[in-house]
Amino acid sequence: ATFDVQRNLELTLDGQTDADGRYAFEFTLPGYIAGSDLENGLGTFYVQAAVTDQTNHIEIANLSLPVSAQGLIIEAVPESGVIKAGVENLLYVMTSYPDGSPADCDLSVTLNNGVDVQNVTTGGFGVAELRFTPTDPYQVVQIIASDSAGNQVVTSFSFSGTREEETVLLRPDQPIYRVGDTMNLTALATAQQGSLYLDIIRDGQTVSTRSLELVNGRAEAAVDLTPELFGTLELHAYKILPSGTIVRDTRLVVVENRQDLAVSIRAGQESYLPGETAALDINVAAADQAGVQAALGLAVVDESVFALAEQDPGFAKLYFLLESQLLEPKYDLHGFSVPEMIQGVSSDDPKFEQALGRTGQAAMAAAISQEPAFS
Repeated sequence: ATFDVQRNLELTLDGQTDADGRYAFEFTLPGYIAGSDLENGLGTFYVQAAVTDQTNHIEIANLSLPVSAQGLIIEAVPESGVIKAGVENLLYVMTSYPDGSPADCDLSVTLNNGVDVQNVTTGGFGVAELRFTPTDPYQVVQIIASDSAGNQVVTSFSFSGTREEETVLLRPDQPIYRVGDTMNLTALATAQQGSLYLDIIRDGQTVSTRSLELVNGRAEAAVDLTPELFGTLELHAYKILPSGTIVRDTRLVVVENRQDLAVSIRAGQESYLPGETAALDINVAAADQAGVQAALGLAVVDESVFALAEQDPGFAKLYFLLESQLLEPKYDLHGFSVPEMIQGVSSDDPKFEQALGRTGQAAMAAAISQEPAFS
């Protein structure tokens, strides 16, 4: 079946399983399947299998298959959600296959409306970072991606910005911090000197305001993250112009509490059927590995809920997939927020950490984007 404004039954097949309980079949997909914006234009074909045994007991299983007109999917987002003309911008590019797995691709990226061309690779984690200084806040970016299997895709993105007297861009060094860390911020501006102001907002209230001095169009700040800054922070860097106009940039970061307790979860079995009772063994230990009494909260959420988030689905999904490789034990227990998922992350692969940071930055950037790109 397919789905556009309603469920459409495309075909029905009947057959008999063999002695091993198998039934092989094939079919031709419809000539048209509606794509979904939540899935970046991918269509979905739904398969439902109902098996009846000799006692007339029926078991039903469902499967959804992604359908794409292309072998590769490209997504791109600028670090501020919009283009900031006149200062260095970061552009995050993700390449994946229709099933969502990262694609190692060579990219040819045309920037500044056809003037600049950069060649980069996304690597095994399917994410790349490009640096460029846009001459105009309205940009058409063309990306050509090709993988080792011969797949090649060309996608164009249109990014909208705002023409302003001056430009300010704020760049945190990480998307996620912990209490006790130092958050290093860099502000870039087209003005070579002058004063910038930095507001830190938590839960709708300004908890810190400070003044920064621009030197050669650059200002830096180091913010020690105290327990009072725990949670999601809005960072606003702005400059007041002589005309009274305020130019600004906004970023989101997450500050997680440091953990003195370690939580491990073990499922009773690797998989369950719908309707079965799942058993979980949850252990809470202190820093010395000794078990401690603790209050627990548990949330179990289907992974499809991530598609409904305000963040860019592709980058957020990849961030989740990368994080899940580091979670112990290896079970997909969803419902973790981004800061909860970062706990206990460790890796000896610097490329992994780099990809993790880039996808986190991109997901945060997409969350604050007010003028999304279209392709």
